[in-house]
Amino acid sequence: MELLETACLLLLALGTASHALNVALALGGSAAPYAVVSVQLALRVAISVAFVGWFTHRYARHWETSGRRGLHPAWSVAGFLLPGLNLALPFVLARRMWRRATDRGPALVRLWWSAFVTGNVLWTLSKWGLGSDGVVALREGCWAASGALSILLVRCLAVRSSPRVSAPAPRPGAALPREKPEVPRAIGAT
Repeated sequence: MELLETACLLLLALGTASHALNVALALGGSAAPYAVVSVQLALRVAISVAFVGWFTHRYARHWETSGRRGLHPAWSVAGFLLPGLNLALPFVLARRMWRRATDRGPALVRLWWSAFVTGNVLWTLSKWGLGSDGVVALREGCWAASGALSILLVRCLAVRSSPRVSAPAPRPGAALPREKPEVPRAIGAT
Protein backbone atom coordinates (compact mmCIF):
# COMPACT_ATOMS: atom_id res chain seq x y z
CA MET A 1 0.00 0.00 0.00
CA GLU A 2 1.31 3.42 -0.89
CA LEU A 3 2.07 6.01 1.78
CA LEU A 4 -0.46 8.50 0.37
CA GLU A 5 -3.17 5.84 0.33
CA THR A 6 -2.37 4.80 3.91
CA ALA A 7 -2.43 8.39 5.15
CA CYS A 8 -5.70 9.00 3.32
CA LEU A 9 -7.31 5.90 4.85
CA LEU A 10 -6.14 6.78 8.36
CA LEU A 11 -7.37 10.35 8.11
CA LEU A 12 -10.70 9.24 6.65
CA ALA A 13 -11.19 6.83 9.55
CA LEU A 14 -10.46 9.59 12.07
CA GLY A 15 -12.76 11.99 10.22
CA THR A 16 -15.58 9.44 10.15
CA ALA A 17 -15.25 8.97 13.92
CA SER A 18 -15.21 12.75 14.35
CA HIS A 19 -18.47 13.12 12.42
CA ALA A 20 -20.02 10.29 14.42
CA LEU A 21 -19.11 12.20 17.60
CA ASN A 22 -20.81 15.31 16.18
CA VAL A 23 -23.97 13.28 15.44
CA ALA A 24 -24.11 12.17 19.07
CA LEU A 25 -23.54 15.71 20.33
CA ALA A 26 -26.19 17.18 18.01
CA LEU A 27 -28.76 14.57 19.02
CA GLY A 28 -27.98 15.34 22.65
CA GLY A 29 -28.62 19.03 21.99
CA SER A 30 -25.10 20.18 22.78
CA ALA A 31 -22.24 21.53 20.76
CA ALA A 32 -18.66 20.35 20.70
CA PRO A 33 -16.22 22.27 22.93
CA TYR A 34 -13.97 24.82 21.19
CA ALA A 35 -10.86 22.63 21.51
CA VAL A 36 -12.65 19.71 19.82
CA VAL A 37 -13.90 21.96 17.02
CA SER A 38 -10.36 23.26 16.45
CA VAL A 39 -8.95 19.73 16.20
CA GLN A 40 -11.79 18.71 13.89
CA LEU A 41 -11.12 21.67 11.61
CA ALA A 42 -7.43 20.78 11.33
CA LEU A 43 -8.41 17.15 10.70
CA ARG A 44 -10.82 18.16 7.92
CA VAL A 45 -8.14 20.23 6.20
CA ALA A 46 -5.70 17.29 6.41
CA ILE A 47 -8.38 14.89 5.10
CA SER A 48 -9.16 17.20 2.20
CA VAL A 49 -5.52 17.56 1.20
CA ALA A 50 -4.84 13.81 1.51
CA PHE A 51 -7.99 12.71 -0.30
CA VAL A 52 -7.65 15.19 -3.17
CA GLY A 53 -3.97 14.23 -3.44
CA TRP A 54 -4.82 10.53 -3.54
CA PHE A 55 -7.69 11.10 -5.99
CA THR A 56 -5.48 13.15 -8.32
CA HIS A 57 -2.69 10.57 -8.17
CA ARG A 58 -5.11 7.71 -8.87
CA TYR A 59 -6.81 9.61 -11.72
CA ALA A 60 -3.42 10.50 -13.25
CA ARG A 61 -2.57 6.79 -13.32
CA HIS A 62 -5.94 6.07 -14.90
CA TRP A 63 -5.38 8.79 -17.49
CA GLU A 64 -1.90 7.52 -18.38
CA THR A 65 -2.98 3.89 -18.76
CA SER A 66 -6.04 4.78 -20.81
CA GLY A 67 -3.95 6.37 -23.55
CA ARG A 68 -4.39 9.92 -22.25
CA ARG A 69 -8.04 10.00 -23.18
CA GLY A 70 -10.52 12.08 -21.27
CA LEU A 71 -9.93 15.03 -19.01
CA HIS A 72 -6.40 15.94 -17.92
CA PRO A 73 -5.56 15.03 -14.28
CA ALA A 74 -5.48 18.73 -13.36
CA TRP A 75 -9.26 18.65 -13.70
CA SER A 76 -9.43 16.26 -10.76
CA VAL A 77 -8.08 19.02 -8.50
CA ALA A 78 -10.24 21.68 -10.15
CA GLY A 79 -13.27 19.42 -9.72
CA PHE A 80 -12.97 19.61 -5.95
CA LEU A 81 -12.08 23.31 -5.73
CA LEU A 82 -14.16 25.17 -8.32
CA PRO A 83 -17.75 26.02 -7.37
CA GLY A 84 -20.26 24.40 -9.68
CA LEU A 85 -17.76 21.85 -10.97
CA ASN A 86 -17.43 20.45 -7.46
CA LEU A 87 -21.03 19.23 -7.61
CA ALA A 88 -20.39 16.74 -10.41
CA LEU A 89 -16.84 16.46 -11.76
CA PRO A 90 -15.30 14.35 -8.95
CA PHE A 91 -18.22 11.93 -9.33
CA VAL A 92 -17.71 11.71 -13.10
CA LEU A 93 -13.97 11.08 -12.74
CA ALA A 94 -14.46 8.51 -9.95
CA ARG A 95 -17.05 6.71 -12.05
CA ARG A 96 -14.60 6.56 -14.99
CA MET A 97 -11.92 5.07 -12.76
CA TRP A 98 -14.41 2.62 -11.29
CA ARG A 99 -15.66 1.43 -14.67
CA ARG A 100 -12.12 0.86 -15.85
CA ALA A 101 -11.19 -1.05 -12.69
CA THR A 102 -14.20 -3.36 -12.44
CA ASP A 103 -17.12 -4.72 -14.40
CA ARG A 104 -19.53 -4.09 -11.54
CA GLY A 105 -21.88 -1.12 -11.52
CA PRO A 106 -20.74 2.13 -9.86
CA ALA A 107 -23.23 1.91 -6.95
CA LEU A 108 -20.48 2.60 -4.38
CA VAL A 109 -19.43 5.71 -6.30
CA ARG A 110 -23.04 6.94 -6.43
CA LEU A 111 -23.60 6.36 -2.71
CA TRP A 112 -20.29 8.04 -1.80
CA TRP A 113 -21.00 11.13 -3.86
CA SER A 114 -24.67 11.36 -2.82
CA ALA A 115 -23.73 11.30 0.87
CA PHE A 116 -21.00 13.90 0.36
CA VAL A 117 -23.14 16.33 -1.66
CA THR A 118 -26.13 15.91 0.68
CA GLY A 119 -23.90 16.72 3.67
CA ASN A 120 -22.61 19.83 1.91
CA VAL A 121 -26.13 21.01 0.98
CA LEU A 122 -27.24 20.54 4.60
CA TRP A 123 -24.14 22.45 5.75
CA THR A 124 -25.09 25.33 3.45
CA LEU A 125 -28.66 25.33 4.80
CA SER A 126 -27.43 25.38 8.40
CA LYS A 127 -25.09 28.30 7.62
CA TRP A 128 -28.07 30.21 6.23
CA GLY A 129 -29.85 29.68 9.53
CA LEU A 130 -32.27 27.09 8.15
CA GLY A 131 -31.01 24.26 10.30
CA SER A 132 -31.84 22.78 13.67
CA ASP A 133 -30.10 20.15 15.77
CA GLY A 134 -31.79 17.53 13.59
CA VAL A 135 -30.35 19.07 10.41
CA VAL A 136 -26.91 19.24 12.03
CA ALA A 137 -27.16 15.58 13.06
CA LEU A 138 -28.30 14.60 9.56
CA ARG A 139 -25.47 16.62 7.98
CA GLU A 140 -22.86 15.03 10.22
CA GLY A 141 -24.39 11.61 9.56
CA CYS A 142 -24.11 12.18 5.80
CA TRP A 143 -20.49 13.22 6.20
CA ALA A 144 -19.78 10.19 8.41
CA ALA A 145 -21.35 7.94 5.77
CA SER A 146 -19.35 9.72 3.07
CA GLY A 147 -16.17 9.14 5.07
CA ALA A 148 -16.90 5.43 5.50
CA LEU A 149 -17.79 5.11 1.81
CA SER A 150 -14.61 7.02 0.91
CA ILE A 151 -12.59 4.39 2.77
CA LEU A 152 -14.31 1.67 0.73
CA LEU A 153 -13.77 3.63 -2.49
CA VAL A 154 -10.06 4.12 -1.81
CA ARG A 155 -9.57 0.44 -0.98
CA CYS A 156 -11.63 -0.84 -3.92
CA LEU A 157 -9.96 1.39 -6.49
CA ALA A 158 -6.52 0.66 -5.07
CA VAL A 159 -7.01 -3.10 -5.14
CA ARG A 160 -8.84 -3.29 -8.46
CA SER A 161 -6.48 -1.04 -10.38
CA SER A 162 -3.33 -2.46 -8.85
CA PRO A 163 -0.84 -3.83 -11.38
CA ARG A 164 -0.76 -7.07 -9.36
CA VAL A 165 -4.44 -7.66 -10.14
CA SER A 166 -4.93 -8.20 -13.84
CA ALA A 167 -8.58 -9.20 -13.85
CA PRO A 168 -11.56 -8.20 -11.72
CA ALA A 169 -12.49 -10.50 -8.88
CA PRO A 170 -15.01 -13.20 -9.84
CA ARG A 171 -18.62 -12.60 -8.94
CA PRO A 172 -19.91 -14.46 -5.88
CA GLY A 173 -21.07 -17.93 -6.85
CA ALA A 174 -19.21 -17.92 -10.17
CA ALA A 175 -17.11 -20.93 -11.01
CA LEU A 176 -13.38 -20.34 -10.78
CA PRO A 177 -11.35 -21.06 -13.92
CA ARG A 178 -9.43 -24.30 -13.75
CA GLU A 179 -5.80 -24.58 -14.64
CA LYS A 180 -4.79 -27.38 -16.96
CA PRO A 181 -2.56 -29.89 -15.22
CA GLU A 182 0.95 -30.02 -16.55
CA VAL A 183 1.59 -33.26 -18.42
CA PRO A 184 5.03 -34.73 -17.78
CA ARG A 185 7.10 -35.16 -20.93
CA ALA A 186 9.56 -37.88 -21.64
CA ILE A 187 13.23 -37.03 -21.30
CA GLY A 188 14.61 -35.87 -24.60
CA ALA A 189 11.16 -35.13 -26.09
CA THR A 190 10.72 -31.78 -27.75
